[in-house]
Amino acid sequence: MRLPFSNETVAYDFITQFLPQKFVEKIILDNLKIVKGSFLTKDLSRRMADVLYECQYGDENQTVRIQFLMEHKSVPEPFPYFQFLVYQVEIWRQQKLENQPLTPIIPILFYHGEKNWKYKKFEEMFDLIDEQIRPYLPSFEYYLVDL
Repeated sequence: MRLPFSNETVAYDFITQFLPQKFVEKIILDNLKIVKGSFLTKDLSRRMADVLYECQYGDENQTVRIQFLMEHKSVPEPFPYFQFLVYQVEIWRQQKLENQPLTPIIPILFYHGEKNWKYKKFEEMFDLIDEQIRPYLPSFEYYLVDL
């Protein structure tokens, strides 16, 4: 599954056909490019994202670079947020080390297993979270493509 998305034309087609239309309307895909998706963590273990792309997003008033982190799973993963969060933090850490601005990262998960995938929000992994605690939790979503 990784090989097809290593092709920029396939990634372009996927983004324009499957991501939410209001989001796609603001993506500037003319400069879509694949970027290095492996990095070393502080403990020197190698992390490898399946595929990582970047392009511009915005309008004439504000444009930012965004990245698509595409990950593939063949069995249900109970905590995909942990893997995405590790990748995001390492990508952002590397950007700061290289004096680059931080980029928003759009996690996309491709699931091609036989069992049903149960999508949960990150905060749903915690017991008894009330409104006073919620602001202290990481909050992000991933886009699920259940094949």
